This record gives sequence, structure tokens and C-alpha cells, in this order.
Amino acid sequence: MAVTKIHGIKTTVDKAIEYICNPDKTDQNLYISSFACSPETAVLDFKYTLDHTHDCRDPHNTNKAFHLIQAFSPGEVSYEEAHQIGKELADRLLEGKYSYVLTTHTDKGHVHNHLIFCSADNITFSHYHDCKKNYWKIRNLSDTLCQEHNLSTIMPDGKKGMKYNEWAANKSESSKKAQLRKDINQTIRIVSTYSEFLTFMEAKGYEIKNAEFGENSRKYITFRSPDMSHPVRGSAKSLGKNFTKERIKERINNKLHRTTVPSVRNKLIDTNTPNIAGNIGLQKWANKENLKSGNYKIDFGTEFNELLNQTDGEAKLSIAFQSAWDAFSYDNADVFYIDVDKVLLITESRTSWGKTTYNVVICAGEQNYLIDTFKDEEEVNIAEDYIENISNKIVSALQGYSDYDKIKYLHNWIIDNMEYDITLEKKDTRNIYGALKNKVIVCEGYARLFKYILDKMQIPCVIVTGEATNSTGKTELHAWNYVMLEKKWYAVDVTWDDPLIENGGTLNNENRYQYFLKGANEFFKDHKENGKFVENSIEFKFPTLSQWGRSFL
Repeated sequence: MAVTKIHGIKTTVDKAIEYICNPDKTDQNLYISSFACSPETAVLDFKYTLDHTHDCRDPHNTNKAFHLIQAFSPGEVSYEEAHQIGKELADRLLEGKYSYVLTTHTDKGHVHNHLIFCSADNITFSHYHDCKKNYWKIRNLSDTLCQEHNLSTIMPDGKKGMKYNEWAANKSESSKKAQLRKDINQTIRIVSTYSEFLTFMEAKGYEIKNAEFGENSRKYITFRSPDMSHPVRGSAKSLGKNFTKERIKERINNKLHRTTVPSVRNKLIDTNTPNIAGNIGLQKWANKENLKSGNYKIDFGTEFNELLNQTDGEAKLSIAFQSAWDAFSYDNADVFYIDVDKVLLITESRTSWGKTTYNVVICAGEQNYLIDTFKDEEEVNIAEDYIENISNKIVSALQGYSDYDKIKYLHNWIIDNMEYDITLEKKDTRNIYGALKNKVIVCEGYARLFKYILDKMQIPCVIVTGEATNSTGKTELHAWNYVMLEKKWYAVDVTWDDPLIENGGTLNNENRYQYFLKGANEFFKDHKENGKFVENSIEFKFPTLSQWGRSFL
């Protein structure tokens, strides 16, 4: 059973979000989720949406946000399940239109969710209407979710609900539905086709009807076990949207995109399969998943054989691997969790039709390849979600702007929100996680963050390494970016456009844009690219800069 309440927030959105995100109430931020915003920047995110709101239907609406509370009966639900129910309620109620922050509080005798969502949506910029009709919509959605999760739905606040025997019967039926969902999920995991799914479910004792597809077929598949009083529809209303026959078939077919081949210790996703090799997006996904599991394979082909047969071949292998890894990581700034110094390199050979190919396999026995910030894959996934929330908000806010405006906004946003680590001692200063989480980074962190977000906006950008001579005449190793604008490549050094201001100085356009969209004639006065070799002494070639820079005015 869950009780729901909702009220508007007119002024103190920041205090309300701070309250619901209190680490002492959310098990140290374990039970915090958000949509279309980040909890840290939600106030600014809400303000952006509200500033663009022109809702003439309700000009007197002064609510900046709404605060929904969903409380459960003591001992009826776990923290994890309560949080999941809260997310399902938010997604069904707000339909992907409104930014929200959801938390589950664990500090009271009863588990309860707090949902704060912006009073205006991100699509039409119209206000949410708090009325009796919408309140009862919330109540009905909450009750439906309680039923789906096998919780009681007895009406609170003294209102007459169902009799106990009716409630017990419904709860029993809900339990049977829960078992059905469990059986469906388990079966999907072990089958390869929809027909196999039907066979396995029948073997479990279920009578299945209307499973076919076609013009004359019934809309809903039905399941019935011997202990069910009546058949259960595979519909969104009865079992949930993941249990329609269309969705069941889709879930089975989607498994075909995750073909694996045996590797040294764990299974790897084979990136050479046609469906992955021909899709850049799937390639990136597969590479990242392989890395997080502690295994990653770099294919050098037949050239690898020649390398291993040379004197000191194993040493040359390490050099070749390091170069290949640098190329991979510079092109995939989102792979921020690998400490390459911790991985174990293993050579693996495969002979087919007289042709031998070799691979280098990153293999870390106890996942000791991760940087010190993370202890396991789960923590990496949490960090990825955190990064996605913040970066997606920036990308969303810049939709419709020109590429030039996007580049300039991102350049300035990084300068305004990040600081250079003058101590050179802090952790995670070279990756995007450290940038967005701690806001203290070095040049490589600046360059990776800049590329990562531009990649999400589909603006070509590369990370460049080399040497740079600072204002004191000292030459040091450095990293920056080249970005494509109007089919020309320009240099951007966000690090050096974010100078350390001392003695009351100010950051003006002259120093803020000193290294923004510069051409070769200016930029190479104090910057020099470094070539990086691979096993055949082939250098990685950086894009050729335009001779002249692009005006920022």
C-alpha cells in the first residue's frame, strides 16, 4: 500500500532538492535518480525550462516545481523496490516530458519516495496542471504499480476500501502474476527464438493461447497455469509493457546482437560479427562492455606474427599495445575507468585455413584494471549514469543552435565550471569523470571533456598531444583539441583559455579566447604536435589545421 501527496513549490526549489538528496536520508546517495537533469544542477535545469515557458492557459501559475511524496506501509517493501516503484511512477506520470529528481528516504520507520519535478515540460514548455483529475491519476498509477509489485492497495485515510477476503484474493492473484513474470523473464534468457519460448513456457505448465502474429490473430497473448482461476493477458495493463507478445519477441531478438566467443577467462562480445562490425554505435558499445568485464581484445592480424618473431618481440609487443591503447582511449573519452598500468597482456592466436591471426587480450583476474576510484563494474555503471545525466542536459539545452554556438558555449561552460589542478596530486584529473564530479582537472581532462560532449553533439573533434611553450618560456607536455567547423579544422586549447587569475586580475575576451578556433599560423607559435608510432613505425596523423583562425566575435 502506498499513500501519495503532492504540493507545489513556489520559491525554494533549491532547498527542497537539497533536503530530499540529503545523504543521511538516502543511504549516502545510493537511492537518488534523475531524468533530463542532474541533481546537482536541477535548479538551473528547471530555470532554463521555465524561462522558455509561454503558457497562456495558466498565466498566474507561480509554481516552479511540484513535490510528490509516495509513502509505503512499514515492512512491506524494500528500499530497492520502493525506489524502482518511484521511478516507474515518475516515468508513467510524466511521460518523459518533465525533468525530475527522485530519492528514496531510509531514515524513518516507513520507506517513502520524494519526487520533485519541474512545473513546465521540456517539449511544449507548458505548465503541469495540479488538479483533482491529475491527483487521482497519480493515485491510480501508484495503486497499479503496487499491484504489479504484489503490494497491498487498501485505501488509506479512512476511505472505505475492499473487504479483507477481496484484498487477499487479489493479492494471491498478483502473486501468480509475479510468478508468471518471473517465468517469462527466465525463459527469455535461455531461448534463441520466439517458438522456443512458447515451447519452454508450455513445459513449465502454462497453457498459451493467441501467441501467433498476423491479420487475423488476437491482440493479446494469454497465459494460464493450473493454479490460476482464469487466463492472464500479456498486456501492458495486466502484466506490464515488457510482457506483450510483441515485446517478448523483440526482447528475444535483441539478444542476437550480443553474440559472444570464448576468450581467455570470461566471454567477450565478438566485434567481428557482421551486425556489430558494420555498426559504429554497436562497436563502441561492445568495446566498452568488454573493457568493463576485464577483457578486451585488440586484433593486429598477420602483422602481429612478424612482430612476435622479431628479437625482443614481447617488448615490442608492449610498445605496440601502448600506442594502440593511446589511440583507442584518445578516440573514446568515455572509457575513463581503465588504468592501463594494471592490466595483464596475453597473446592469443587463432589458426584457420592455414592463416594465423594474433590478438592482444587485456585480462585482469580480479578486475584490478580499474582506476582507484572504482572497485567494481557496478560503480563504473553508476559513474556512467552520472556523466550521462550532466552531459545530456548540456546537449539538450543546445539543440537548435549552430555548431559554432555549441562549440563556444561548451568552451565557456568548461572554463566557468572547472579549475586547473595546480597541485598535480589529485585523483581522476585526466578523465571526464573527475572533470564532472570533482571539477578539478589537468590539460588531458580538459581535452577529453571537450571531445566527449562534442562527440555527443556529433561535431568532429580529436584530442591532440604534443608540447607547448608557456609564457615563461618553459616547454611542457600538453594536450588540446582540433575541432571541425564548416569543413575546416581549428585548434582549441581550453586549458590555456582558463588561466589562473592572480592579484585581482580579471578574465576578459582577450585571454578567454586566446586559443579558441585558431589556425596553424597562430597556434603553432607555441604548440607542437607529437607523432605516435605503431608497430610498423607508422605515425598517427592529426588533421591538418586551417591556416587562419575563425573569428569568435
